[in-house]
Amino acid sequence: MDTSATINETAFPSNSPSIVIVGGSIAGLVTALRLLRAGYPQNKIVVLERTQPGAIRQSGGLTLHEPTVLALEELGIPVQNLSVSAHTMRTVRPVGTDAQDPWEPYGLERRRGYTTPLEFSDRYQYRQETTWGLLYRALQARLPGGVLRHGWNLVDVRATPKGPAAQFSNGQTVYPDLIVAADGVNSSVRGAIDHGLAPEYAGYVAFRGVVPMEAFVPRQRWPYMPSGSPVALPPINPDVLLDTFTVFNGKNCNFVVYPVPQKEFNDKPSGYDLNWNFFTHATPKTCNSLFGPYANSGFVPPGGLSPQVATQLYGVARQLLPASFAHIIGQTIRPYLSKLSYGQPNHFVLAPGIVCIGDAVGNVPPHNGMGANKAVLDAVTLADAFVGLADQGLRALELTEHLRPWADQQSRRVHGLQEFVRSLGTKMMGISNPSCPIDPFGTHTDLTLPFGAL
Repeated sequence: MDTSATINETAFPSNSPSIVIVGGSIAGLVTALRLLRAGYPQNKIVVLERTQPGAIRQSGGLTLHEPTVLALEELGIPVQNLSVSAHTMRTVRPVGTDAQDPWEPYGLERRRGYTTPLEFSDRYQYRQETTWGLLYRALQARLPGGVLRHGWNLVDVRATPKGPAAQFSNGQTVYPDLIVAADGVNSSVRGAIDHGLAPEYAGYVAFRGVVPMEAFVPRQRWPYMPSGSPVALPPINPDVLLDTFTVFNGKNCNFVVYPVPQKEFNDKPSGYDLNWNFFTHATPKTCNSLFGPYANSGFVPPGGLSPQVATQLYGVARQLLPASFAHIIGQTIRPYLSKLSYGQPNHFVLAPGIVCIGDAVGNVPPHNGMGANKAVLDAVTLADAFVGLADQGLRALELTEHLRPWADQQSRRVHGLQEFVRSLGTKMMGISNPSCPIDPFGTHTDLTLPFGAL
């Protein structure tokens, strides 16, 4: 695609340092686009992605904050065309037994089974809601051909006296001036250098899903309902959730639901989906059981949950959530699962000529929607710092030393963000360490509760 309209004519010397970005997700693509936007030579930038073309994972929801929206729009990304506004943040939480319980004005129904009165409060907060798939396709469409290359699976990376080197399973070894690890929470680059530096399990997991609005019809059967169960489900009016980011703060659990566009990039809108996250506890032992064959990756893709875990999910949701929110989970055909963890924010520079960004360093659980926003900010600030050094003829060792002020600033920022999210998680989930005994999936045995009991 022609990106000349977004690329400046800044002159860089022919011997400008080369940069290899390992990982073709949001952080990697934004880094490349930001460099190109500054006029950096296209033949000096390459993004190497291990997956094959078209291997895009579930389009789960993403919240974009205002600085992220501005940064993306500078790259020519039409954020308004691939997102929906949800500027009302609605908090729902249990209150004392004498409090009002105004469910009906909010289009929700409590029913039997969750008898604690609830309190609602609204406040303004700027947020644009989109999906990972929509944003990914928009970023990919802006890249010139040849910058993003698929099927490059990293085998080893190391710092040598002459600079960094990366070896791939296709037999190729590359020797750039700078390697950027943008390959996610289980970063192969970071793992090859910081062998003992593994993400710290937060003590709880996030079940996730996307439900089309049209799924909310009377008497719809949930795909994982035990055979013979009644089909009546509690009603919900999804229209009240269209422009709202709704958060339920329950006892030792948290449920979030918000609208996302129901369309592909550059297609006409065809409606909206509801994207939801259900945060709940799991001890390390239970966590391994929930993830099964995906335990090492920490991510169970859509369709990967075992029928037993999927059934448990709805059983636990009925115990911990008001019926209308459990109903949203019940309408999800292909829920998926993420293990929540904290990365180490003090290793943005791994070795001479090797740096980390995004979830590859300092990842945070998605309580405040910072995952994609952090990735974009990491990428933008790195690209800007790199461009500022590019005309100095620096190579790996000198380049890394000059990038340390950027790395130190990012480390302080992410450390503060992690401390905030940790405290938020502790308050929200009632947990202070990963060995917390609260374990609804480890103790939940009632999988036969009929829907009529709600």
